[in-house]
Amino acid sequence: MEKVCILLSTYNGEKYIDEQLKSLLEQKNVEVLVLVHDDGSKDSTPEILRDYAAKYPQIVILEEAFGQNFGVAKGFSFLLHHAGKMFPEIDYFFFCDQDDFWLPEKCCRAVKKLYKRKDRPALYYSKKKLVDGSLNPLPREDKIFRTGSFWDFFDRSNVFGCTMCMTRSLVEQLADDAFYEHPFLHDNYIYRMCLSAKYPIIYDDAETILYRQHGNNVAGAVERNVWRGVKRLFDKDRPHIIREMAQYILRTHSDEVNPDFAEVLKLLVKSEKSFAAKCRLIGMYRKYSRRSVKEKCMFAVMIMTNYF
Repeated sequence: MEKVCILLSTYNGEKYIDEQLKSLLEQKNVEVLVLVHDDGSKDSTPEILRDYAAKYPQIVILEEAFGQNFGVAKGFSFLLHHAGKMFPEIDYFFFCDQDDFWLPEKCCRAVKKLYKRKDRPALYYSKKKLVDGSLNPLPREDKIFRTGSFWDFFDRSNVFGCTMCMTRSLVEQLADDAFYEHPFLHDNYIYRMCLSAKYPIIYDDAETILYRQHGNNVAGAVERNVWRGVKRLFDKDRPHIIREMAQYILRTHSDEVNPDFAEVLKLLVKSEKSFAAKCRLIGMYRKYSRRSVKEKCMFAVMIMTNYF
């Protein structure tokens, strides 16, 4: 059986952490190791984790900085940094939230999808089953908006960390990446970095986790809303995260970025102050993206207003 490493970051998770840990231990057809960092919980989460670690050798607490509050992105980056070095025999790494419930074949599905690519940087992700706090199904589906092309870089990311699996090669590239010093969520950043480098990104249409929507999610499955988008378009204080991410990727991963995509990212950075860059970027999007005419028009408006 293949070994997999699950990176679990917790914070005040006593309500759901027991169910989640049980679901991790019950993964089928893989040998599971769970590496845990607690991010400064004020409830009984650390005690629950230590009880599990004492009972199950598959659960390993990362003692360095245990209980130190890093925040979500830095917490997962911290786990990535240590996991690759601590477990050189493992080829597959998963992010894990404290409040979901993993279906028994989640890990083995990812391993099967990535197996032929395990010696190179590659990313897997899947759909989620939306449930309430008691794991009862919600009357809406997890909609994934994707074309499978680089131009998805400009769309809202559908790649949630809780469904992601990364190959060792990708983890090693990210091990010392300080993306968390910027306002980037770990999953959004890793997805766009893989798009830019043209690494394989494998989407699985199966629902592999029960994804709780309980009001305290760091990032929930938000439905698309036109009015929300219009309000953001005219919000002068909105962060320009996509442009900032493009600039950061060009600066830190220039050797990995696909040359054609690097040209697009450079245009995006320049477009903040260059009308010519705006026009060229809009022209490229119209020519190469797989979006509808309506979506291409909306992209043009966003570029002209410096939305990104």
